[in-house]
Amino acid sequence: MAIEIGKNKTKRRLFWFLAFVFLILLILFAYLFFLKKTNSPVAEITVARDASGRLVVTTASFPVFEFARVVGGDQAVVSLVLPPSVELHSFRPTAETLAAIKQSALFFYTSDILEPWASELKTVNKVAVGAGLESSDNDPHVWLDFSLASKMVERIKDAYQELDPAFAANYETRAVAYQKELEELDQEFAAGLSDCHWRDLVIAGHDTFAYLARRYNLNYQALQGFVPDDSVNAELILTLSNQLKTSGQPYIFFEELIMPYLGSLMRRGAGVELLALNAAHNVGRFDPISGVTFLSLMHNNLQSLRMGLDCR
Repeated sequence: MAIEIGKNKTKRRLFWFLAFVFLILLILFAYLFFLKKTNSPVAEITVARDASGRLVVTTASFPVFEFARVVGGDQAVVSLVLPPSVELHSFRPTAETLAAIKQSALFFYTSDILEPWASELKTVNKVAVGAGLESSDNDPHVWLDFSLASKMVERIKDAYQELDPAFAANYETRAVAYQKELEELDQEFAAGLSDCHWRDLVIAGHDTFAYLARRYNLNYQALQGFVPDDSVNAELILTLSNQLKTSGQPYIFFEELIMPYLGSLMRRGAGVELLALNAAHNVGRFDPISGVTFLSLMHNNLQSLRMGLDCR
């Protein structure tokens, strides 16, 4: 009997010892798990800088990429998630692209109207630099009013300064310099389009250039809505063709990077010639090699407009 009681006491002691060890291990596991959770922001900050310590920044359209690249300067490495020649309105990011966006320090895009997929991103690093600048009809192409493009630059600068205050003065200097270039561009367009024989800007494609037309007092007509695959009003094509025949205006415009099938219809129906304008949504496959910039695209647009509208 005494031997049996001793065995029971030994079993109980062993049980409680094992229970104690298990409890200690459980507490240790919980502590390590909590420590990992609390340290996760540090890991994210590390991922958001490259080996040189520059902020890793992603962008969703070429104008925003250009503005972020210029303002970021040596303090940021900026990439465009939109592949060359891909149409911005129809772009949908891959899982790898979304992962890159979430791991970047900042993700700049235009607005939820232009990039609706961005509104679904559950991340704190996104900045919609064109949000609230849209006209009453929600036209998302705000950068084609250069005064609004300047506001986009301002918002990008503010985001950089908030995240990286040590270089706030650098971001300020670059932003102000670029805003000055946009102001000079605006003045060039105003002067270059002030005395034109023709004032009708007809776009044989989607509705992209309304901001530019309003800014410089051009009569504007596009054959489609804001999205390139919007339906086309055949009656509108006929009406415009007749107007162009009557007026004798020799040129209409189409958008680069989009097949000008509507322009071909207008060419045959109205006897007009086509000139290209670039809305700067994106760049072509070979454009990065030639060092294209937002400003160079807009200067090319001004030359095309002056030719097509017979400006003096």
